[in-house]
Amino acid sequence: YAGQSGDAMIKATNNLNLGISGNLMMTSGINSLTSISGGNVTLASLTNLTMIAGNNTGRLADSSILAANNLNIAMSGNLGMSSGTNSATKISGGNVNLGSLVNLAMTGGTSTGQSADSSIQATNNLTIAMSGNLTMLSGTSSATKISGADVTLASLANLDMTAGTFTGLSADSTIQATNILNIGMSGNLALKSGANSATKIAGANVNLGSLSNLTLTAGNSTGQSAYSEIRETNTLNVALSGAV
Repeated sequence: YAGQSGDAMIKATNNLNLGISGNLMMTSGINSLTSISGGNVTLASLTNLTMIAGNNTGRLADSSILAANNLNIAMSGNLGMSSGTNSATKISGGNVNLGSLVNLAMTGGTSTGQSADSSIQATNNLTIAMSGNLTMLSGTSSATKISGADVTLASLANLDMTAGTFTGLSADSTIQATNILNIGMSGNLALKSGANSATKIAGANVNLGSLSNLTLTAGNSTGQSAYSEIRETNTLNVALSGAV
């Protein structure tokens, strides 16, 4: 980018269908973004999906996959989302389905005023089916977020959520549902808060199934929340075979 757009975009007004038999890498640059968007978006047969945001010094450098209505991503490998400097990584839609992932890693960037969050968000239903580990690592004033009206995370191995450092914008790490939150997993669940930043799993009804060990670690607060919590409005069910 030197005064002209250096963006890389695939955009449809209505339906967008991409069949890819290998890897998809979306890497933004300095003041240039990468984006896939449409009314309904389907990405099929991917192996690995990597999203890397760039460096915003005056113009957006996000990396995003956006659907106004339904977003379906079918893949057999890993999904990595790494935010940059004042630039975010985002997957969002009305209903979002991410299928057959192995590992999912979400990493916040560094914000000095613009969003550098890493987020997967649905207006309605969000489903993520995976067989490996989910890692959420917030950054400097950048959050990691998974949210929807109803959220299902199925067949995880381990779940690690680590908040970042608050210097003006949120650096929390959160998984949140307005209504029902279901997390099915076979390994360990660890929530670690940071400096003036919290970790939270929350919903009206929360179900956590078949955990091995549960670890909650509070952070350091000098004015902002630094708690580590699992919260429900109505019902909380936790199946745990190990230690807390």
